[in-house]
Amino acid sequence: MAETTKVSEISDQAIKDMLIQSVEKVFSTMLSLSISFKNFVVYPSDSQSPMPISPIPEGRPIVAGSVGFIGSINGVMYVYLDEDLAKRLTSSFLGMELQSIESEGPETVNDALGEITNMTVGTFKNQLCDMGFNCRLTIPSILRGNHFAIESTFSSKIVRTSYRFETLGTPYVVDLLMKRGD
Repeated sequence: MAETTKVSEISDQAIKDMLIQSVEKVFSTMLSLSISFKNFVVYPSDSQSPMPISPIPEGRPIVAGSVGFIGSINGVMYVYLDEDLAKRLTSSFLGMELQSIESEGPETVNDALGEITNMTVGTFKNQLCDMGFNCRLTIPSILRGNHFAIESTFSSKIVRTSYRFETLGTPYVVDLLMKRGD
């Protein structure tokens, strides 16, 4: 029986590459849109205070999707975007006019963003499974508000990395919280 890789042996570069590939694949195949990776920030695991999400413009309505993965490796991915971008992505995803999306109400956007988040995390999870880390996805959750902060209630082995992308001239932020270590 082949020895499996330990979570601590996955390089930060490999995780970054898998996440970027996952986002780009969902955008190209499901949204027919391009997205460009801008940068990332790693937050210290010993920080006691929640880190605000940026660069979503302050005071703009934010829609956030989250899906976790649990099993031989555990984590959660959050996707943050302003409400206007969420509507435009929903329009592209469903092949509907923006005006129709707006008249449908927030449930349509919530469902579409939940599915986009689920596909992104699923693509990331499949790459982890290919490395020997079997895990399952949690049910997507959607949050709406004007300001979000992430605070991990887990151990100090949780690493939070915030990846910043841009699509349609607008920020798209993906946070990955993942337990690193054995």
